[in-house]
Amino acid sequence: AFNRKHAARELKWFGQEYFERAAKTDGLEAAAYLEAREKVEKVKAEFHKLLDASAVDAVVCSTTDPAALADLINGDHRGGDGASGPAAVTGCPHITVPAGLVHGLPVGFSFFGRANDEGRLIRIAYAFEQLTSARRPPLYWERTTPYPRLART
Repeated sequence: AFNRKHAARELKWFGQEYFERAAKTDGLEAAAYLEAREKVEKVKAEFHKLLDASAVDAVVCSTTDPAALADLINGDHRGGDGASGPAAVTGCPHITVPAGLVHGLPVGFSFFGRANDEGRLIRIAYAFEQLTSARRPPLYWERTTPYPRLART
């Protein structure tokens, strides 16, 4: 209701379709939700088993594609979902640190670890930052809005 009342400001660029769709679900007791949670717990258990069997403290990967400019017509149209999805779904800790720049835009590395092992993960990520010195001060670009206020239909 707040968003609709203040639509000129709150919904200027994008709507609230995801919120409305979520509000129409059957809730946390729905069979589909419970089945999905069961699958997530299995994936989480397999992930921990793999870490243990391999004697690995953390998994490292690129966080996502290089940053892209927002497109007010087509939205965020990156190729993939990035590396945070599995951690978000399973509840495993995930930390992202700067890994440098690609054509002046930032990229990061993600570190994933075991549940409740955030301290070790932070130490590993911090060591990476210290060794690589990849952090760069942000560059500030003149803000441009290529399209005057777009009307939502």
